[in-house]
Amino acid sequence: FALAGLGSLLVIFFLSKKLENAAAALISTAALALNNYFIWTARVGYQESILLFFLLLGLLFFYKGFREDKYFIWSGIFFGLSFLSKYTFLGAIPAIAIYIFWRQKNIVFNKKFLLGCALFVIVSSPVLIYNMELYRYRGHFDVQFADLLGQSNHDWPLLTSRVGLPTFGRNALDIIFTLINGYSWPYFLIFFTAIIIYIFTIYKKRNSFSLLPLLIFGSLVS
Repeated sequence: FALAGLGSLLVIFFLSKKLENAAAALISTAALALNNYFIWTARVGYQESILLFFLLLGLLFFYKGFREDKYFIWSGIFFGLSFLSKYTFLGAIPAIAIYIFWRQKNIVFNKKFLLGCALFVIVSSPVLIYNMELYRYRGHFDVQFADLLGQSNHDWPLLTSRVGLPTFGRNALDIIFTLINGYSWPYFLIFFTAIIIYIFTIYKKRNSFSLLPLLIFGSLVS
């Protein structure tokens, strides 16, 4: 988990450098290194540190794929490993799909991109097979999907009281208040200001790929 945290710092540097410049890469890397939640997950051993590392790595190679399509293959593998690390990656899939069909529809016919999609499914297959078999024998999916889909069951008694409660929107507010309470006020204000500047930069420079991290952030929050 600690190595994944260090790896995420390296990947965020190279990704930021490709999207902007070396100065922006240093600032973004320093900001992530000072993020208390990022440090916490890497030190305590939460799966989020593994998830984030492979998600960032997948984004880096996905970006490189628009210049050399062979990198689409690697992005599919890394996205699959991210999903295999934790189901939270599912929140990024709608954002990636929206970006592709909104900005990059031509790549859906690219053979390397399609191979990357196939590899994503293959790498994710343990999770997919497990959930299909769990539904077959127990009548519900794994705990997170059961909660999301409102599948009441007796395998997880503590989950029963939560099933059926609305999650969309409420989750976003919970995350915002968690960030306010968890960060120091100066860090949170810098974080909020950075998002505004990032949106303005996308609009000004018309950088298509920069939309994707923003879409993923919005999708995960909601």
